[in-house]
Amino acid sequence: MAAAWGIGYSLHAGQVTVADGTEMMAKRIERVLTTDPGMGVIRHVDAGYDEAKRVCEEDARQNTDAFLG
Repeated sequence: MAAAWGIGYSLHAGQVTVADGTEMMAKRIERVLTTDPGMGVIRHVDAGYDEAKRVCEEDARQNTDAFLG
């Protein structure tokens, strides 16, 4: 049985990204390193953590209107 990690009901079974120096992989790595942590912050906003709300309010790149109302 494989291990799974997550917050609440959210599970994560692992992510592998190969950094081979190509432009295509650089774009993929940027997407992974932006969206994966961002989703973690959004999950914490949804759970009601004030620190996560503050981070979202300070970061104009994340659209959290649905959560911050």
